Amino acid sequence: MSKEEPNLYDHEERIVNLEGNVREIQEDLRERYARIDESNKYLRELSQEQIKQNGHILNSVLTGNQEAAKRQDEMKKAAAKTRADLWLKAIGSGGVFYLIVDMIMKLLK
Repeated sequence: MSKEEPNLYDHEERIVNLEGNVREIQEDLRERYARIDESNKYLRELSQEQIKQNGHILNSVLTGNQEAAKRQDEMKKAAAKTRADLWLKAIGSGGVFYLIVDMIMKLLK
C-alpha cells in the first residue's frame, strides 16, 4: 500500500494544481472578455458617430444638388428671356431703322 499512497497524494496534488490553473485561465478569460467588451463598445460608439456624419454629408449633397438644379433652371429662364428681349429689340430697332431710312429717302427726293 505504500506504493499506492504516494500515487494518491500525487494525484490529489495534480488535481489541486489543475484546479488552480483552471481558475487562472477563467480569470484571464474574464479580463480579456471585459477588454473586448470595452473595445466593442468604443467601436460601436465610433460607428454611430460615423453614421451621423455620413447622414449630414448626404443631406448636404442632396441640398446642394437641389440648389444647383434651381440655379440651372433660373439660368435657363434668364437665357430664354435674354434671347426674347434681343429679338424684340432687333425687330423694334429694325422698324425704327426703316422709318429713319424712309424719312431720309423722302428728304432726298
